Amino acid sequence: MSASPTLEDGRIHRVSLEFSVTSQPGIFCAGAPGLDSFPESVAMQVSTLLAFPLRADDKLCGVLTLSRKEPRPYGSAEMETAAKLGGALVAAMRELEREREVEALRAKLRSARHENLLLEKRLVERKLVERAKGLLQVHYGWTEEDAYYHLRRTSRQQRTPMAVIAQRVIDVVAAKEVEAERMSA
Repeated sequence: MSASPTLEDGRIHRVSLEFSVTSQPGIFCAGAPGLDSFPESVAMQVSTLLAFPLRADDKLCGVLTLSRKEPRPYGSAEMETAAKLGGALVAAMRELEREREVEALRAKLRSARHENLLLEKRLVERKLVERAKGLLQVHYGWTEEDAYYHLRRTSRQQRTPMAVIAQRVIDVVAAKEVEAERMSA
């Protein structure tokens, strides 16, 4: 493992760590090169720092750092605890990533459902227009183009959607048929 200090935005010191695939935790002691690269060491006057690589699927996904003010080395129990904590952090990061993916899929599903509703509405409106066109053709002897032109022109003149005009035509024709049946009976 090696550490090199870098500046980000010229204000905050960051550390760039390079771990080999089989790297064990890195221990930086007072005076060791790279210790002052960690923000913790500057803020707390750390004498010993344990940098533990966090891995997920053999990829480095983060670094857990434990710092100590007193000049005492880290023991195996502390390193074991850090390893367990690192494992828990990796699991939490995976769960967070999974939740983000699930939320992205839910957003896509909501969008697809909304689009589906719009398409269904357009289909229903189109069916109304087709039905009204057919009734105009039958009752007034118009061609398909004339019936459509009449619906479109009426829609524009009244500033009303064609589906509403089509429903009105259907209602008027249905009322006329009911009246004609009543008169003939």
